Amino acid sequence: MKVIAEAAVLRRAVRLLSSVEKNVYPIALTARVDGGSGSLNIDTFENNKFVSLSLSADVLEEGRVIITSRHLPYLDVDHSTVLINTRKDGLKITPPGYVIAHFAGDLSTAPVHLPLGSATFQLNDIKVLFRRVLFAVGDDTDPQHNFRCVRLECGGASMKAVGGDRRVIAISDIPKGSPYVGTFTLPKGGVYLLNKLEGDLITLTFYERAIRFSVSGEIMCDILMPELAVPFPNYREVLDIRGNTILTADSETLCRQIKAAKKVSEKMYIVMKYDSSGVKQKPRFFGGEDDGQSRIDNFLDNAEWSGDELKIALNASTLEEAVENAGSKVKVSFTNDMGPLAVTGESDDYIAVMSPYSPREKR
Repeated sequence: MKVIAEAAVLRRAVRLLSSVEKNVYPIALTARVDGGSGSLNIDTFENNKFVSLSLSADVLEEGRVIITSRHLPYLDVDHSTVLINTRKDGLKITPPGYVIAHFAGDLSTAPVHLPLGSATFQLNDIKVLFRRVLFAVGDDTDPQHNFRCVRLECGGASMKAVGGDRRVIAISDIPKGSPYVGTFTLPKGGVYLLNKLEGDLITLTFYERAIRFSVSGEIMCDILMPELAVPFPNYREVLDIRGNTILTADSETLCRQIKAAKKVSEKMYIVMKYDSSGVKQKPRFFGGEDDGQSRIDNFLDNAEWSGDELKIALNASTLEEAVENAGSKVKVSFTNDMGPLAVTGESDDYIAVMSPYSPREKR
């Protein structure tokens, strides 16, 4: 690598990075020419966010080197221009002739990397993609919810988002893929930042451990992949719901009944059965305990069910959010009164799989 940069511009960048307290991440210096223009990029991490600064420079030889934060003061040179040149024994800064050591480590495993690829989407599609699964990510204040993250799977014909914990898993996708094929795990809090973005198009730039989100060419935020203490759930194992009993309904009508049940209790029941004459009754909803006291009891219009008779207790809030994300029409497939159930819409771009009611579930 051999590059000449304006010292004043480099000095501002160095002092900005030096203000980051306890920056323990390596810093990547990358010199490259793109479209006839040279640039010097300085990439690192700050408080679990990816930080990237790009400076105009005269690139004599493209290349990349990694240093540590303690070397930053050597780049703060009181001169009009600075020549940064890699040598066998280190990185030479001229003037005044400093030589600093490279970051000691394998560059292929260093946490700072060049972009792996990028893809552009409609911003609203990305917001909907994440919104449909965020409800399934557990309460951050509950230590029993280990998976406070959203898994993003890129490549192929679609982009898929997965959110879940020990009680529910939701999966959504949009019918547009990305040239980069890979998997990212993003923290719940970082994904919430995307709801504040405004615009038409959003570009996702993929790095080894981060995703950069840019709107109209302007960098809006960078989200760093956290290190999970436990593996992300293997959601593919729970998607095959047998569907011994199937309820189909208008989503708006179903949500209205769920809200009514929630006024009594988070614990609600759905009952589907035949009467004594063998005639199929309408699906029945009631909230509260199964003792007949302090409860709402309603039949659901604009709904049909098929299969085995069933009475099952569910968490009202979880079911409500799953149904709202499914679209105008919803299908709920039940295994039995103790097994998992699946909520899907008319298309195959969304599914939420959840367990029956548990008193330990808090949402």
